Amino acid sequence: MRFTSVFFCLFSAMAPLGLIQLDRANGMDVVDVCEKNEDCQTMKITKNKLEEDAYNMDNYLNSTQSGQLAAKIKEAISAINGILDEYGIEKTAIAFNGGKDSTLLLHLLRICVTKKFGADTKISAFFIKCDDEFIELVHFVQKMASMYNLDLVELSGPMKHGLALYKEKQSHIVATMMGTRSTDPIGKYMKSNIQWTDGGWPKFLRVCPLFDWSYGEVWKGIRDLSISYCSLYDAGFSSLGECTKTTKNPALLIKGTENSYKPAYTLNDGKLERSNREQSDPKL
Repeated sequence: MRFTSVFFCLFSAMAPLGLIQLDRANGMDVVDVCEKNEDCQTMKITKNKLEEDAYNMDNYLNSTQSGQLAAKIKEAISAINGILDEYGIEKTAIAFNGGKDSTLLLHLLRICVTKKFGADTKISAFFIKCDDEFIELVHFVQKMASMYNLDLVELSGPMKHGLALYKEKQSHIVATMMGTRSTDPIGKYMKSNIQWTDGGWPKFLRVCPLFDWSYGEVWKGIRDLSISYCSLYDAGFSSLGECTKTTKNPALLIKGTENSYKPAYTLNDGKLERSNREQSDPKL
């Protein structure tokens, strides 16, 4: 069983100015201050969802469904909470590029922030875009920014340039949450899941709570927790990079077809995760 939530926003025909709430203690109806403000109403639904996500996570970790992944999630949450305790939400941001790893990390970070500071608290985030980004990925990032209550800054790449721009705009940010894993091109340069950027780079503390996770574990977490992910992963892409340098993974091609592919989460060999991409080797 997956933990999902359905939210209903009830509108009253007797309240044309906005949502009506019943103040049972005083026996009177109170017109909500949102008064037909769709953004405000959307925020209420978002807040409810974020609170439900936190509740569902507790249920998941206490269920048999989580299995061995529970320990990995608890370890990741502990790393996130440690950073939030040391630097606070004000000095913490997430590098969110819409990929599967950063999507799972965003979900875990949002749960930690909701529990510590409330669902109304925004999370600082940045998205460093390459010149030929998948349009589906860009739309997904923007959708998730709304769903997860992010203060998102979009920046032009490459990575080093984008980080310099972000440091200039948000000089108070110290710790950056990243979905980097040890098997990533960047990850192979890191000695631990928490360390400062290398000399010559904008100074940030890189925090990688999923550092020791495998490809399969990331997908189990996403699917078990019913986390939204970019639609490209259902179209044969197992890893996402620049549009002109990324193709569908041959290992996901359905036998007997020319252009039908299985979803990324069905890839059994995690070593083939990036076999659909021209490899870049950035050092961060």
